[in-house]
Amino acid sequence: MGRIFDAVIEHLDQRRLRYEKVEGHDSINISFGGTGGSLRCRLLVEEDRGLVQFWAYLPLFAPPERRQAVAEFLARANYGLRLGNFELDFNDGELRYKTSAWPGDGPFIPDQAEPLIRAAVSTANRYVPALAKVIFANMSPKQAVAGAESGETDTQAIEEIGRMLGDDKSAPPSLPPPQEDEASGDPGEDEATPENDSGAT
Repeated sequence: MGRIFDAVIEHLDQRRLRYEKVEGHDSINISFGGTGGSLRCRLLVEEDRGLVQFWAYLPLFAPPERRQAVAEFLARANYGLRLGNFELDFNDGELRYKTSAWPGDGPFIPDQAEPLIRAAVSTANRYVPALAKVIFANMSPKQAVAGAESGETDTQAIEEIGRMLGDDKSAPPSLPPPQEDEASGDPGEDEATPENDSGAT
């Protein structure tokens, strides 16, 4: 472990958040309660690059026939976001929100981890119901993003997420087991990570 990862762990311990270290990596898995399902998250520190990355995995997967629409939704949602961005894996439909910080050789104090986690979890929760409408109800991406950004809360959409998550054809039940990602170098996530309250950060 290095100075940045130690600072991250110190922050999580101070906040009394439950997490799980990934063996062989400066990385942790952590889960938060989310809109329509659990948000499984991953934090990775690359000490040699002075880089910290945090991903919140959405409890939705984009089916092949809706990936273009989902991509438009994410592009519209990403425009104007102040910290972080949504990502879509066109190969399998995985959806996630990423935040990052680059302290480089400079100091990284424990509290600097807070905005990375908070921004990812809160932004993912904000857009999930609207994204579900694009995937399951064929709503236009423009209309769905406008609804999410207006602050509307759609109980029906949240319930629909929960219903569709029980359908294996719509959403894989879990992320792959821990492994090294060839493209980004981020380790896989353990689906058994204890869940925290999404308001904990």
